[in-house]
Amino acid sequence: MVRVRVKSKGQLAPQKVKTPGSGGRPRKRKVRGRPVHYRRKYNEENLLQAVKEVRDYRMSLGEAAKEFQVPKTTLYDRVNERVNAKSGRPTVLTELEEEILVGRLLIQGEWGFPLSRRDLCNVVKSYLDSLGRKSRKEPL
Repeated sequence: MVRVRVKSKGQLAPQKVKTPGSGGRPRKRKVRGRPVHYRRKYNEENLLQAVKEVRDYRMSLGEAAKEFQVPKTTLYDRVNERVNAKSGRPTVLTELEEEILVGRLLIQGEWGFPLSRRDLCNVVKSYLDSLGRKSRKEPL
């Protein structure tokens, strides 16, 4: 906002007036309500120890959060198993199938016959077809 101040001999000069929201410190950008620079200020060991103490009924949730310097909501989510270790869609191949496939593809590459991404998708698709399982989408 700009107010006008009268100078001597009838001249007008603009004068800056601070209003709420103007000037001062720049606002921090936020993503989903948290500042962008937000980082965890606790380590995983403290969190695991706090979860153990709460589950063994040695401490309350609030006491453990203060003692181990862990956010209360994070501790609550871990104690009640709301945090899923695996996020995203379920995989098409099991871990064992994937390990076997990776091993064989590495050997094939060492022998001088590496596969492109399209070839790999086709190999996995034909493998799933032979087992009667469906893939998520058609190969490239």
